Amino acid sequence: MFKEKDSPEKDCNHIKDLNEKPVKIPKRIILFLFIIVSVMLFDQATKAIAVSWVEENLPAYNPESILSIIIVKNTGAAFGIFRDIPFVRNIFILLSLAALSAVFFFRKSVFKGPFYFLLGISLFAGGTLGNMFDRISRGYVIDFIDVDIPDININVFKISLERWPAFNVADSCICIGTFLILVYLWKYEAKEPSLKGR
Repeated sequence: MFKEKDSPEKDCNHIKDLNEKPVKIPKRIILFLFIIVSVMLFDQATKAIAVSWVEENLPAYNPESILSIIIVKNTGAAFGIFRDIPFVRNIFILLSLAALSAVFFFRKSVFKGPFYFLLGISLFAGGTLGNMFDRISRGYVIDFIDVDIPDININVFKISLERWPAFNVADSCICIGTFLILVYLWKYEAKEPSLKGR
């Protein structure tokens, strides 16, 4: 039996151009935008909930628990690094815009790559937008997840860490996204010699 073709409306997601002609939007683009928007909204929602919860349930911090909810106004990068550098807020806004511009510039490669690469780019972009929105609207990023870790003491570098620096959903998405992107680049670089030898 032959397979019926999809109707134009179903194929084109019910979207039409100015001349009332159906416009086809690839499913990968829809998925890409959906993940980005979902990450950004979830990030902002969790920050708002954390702020509200801490205000109503002070004190929220418990140094003896594995997980605590605290509110840290982070003017630096992820996990509070570079927070003491002057003008760091403006620097990271520019870096965020540059990263998002790179995503847009290489969008065709993103849509053609494997799903995990698309997911990595989407998580990275959504997390970047979430933190950038904080920097622009508040002047700082809200970090609220505080996790206990085994004590780290490195005398050579004078590093002492008893709890992981506070972070948020956007930071987590950026880290996961970056990991997936690096996996893709590592696999791509591994294939390059074999492709050149042909």
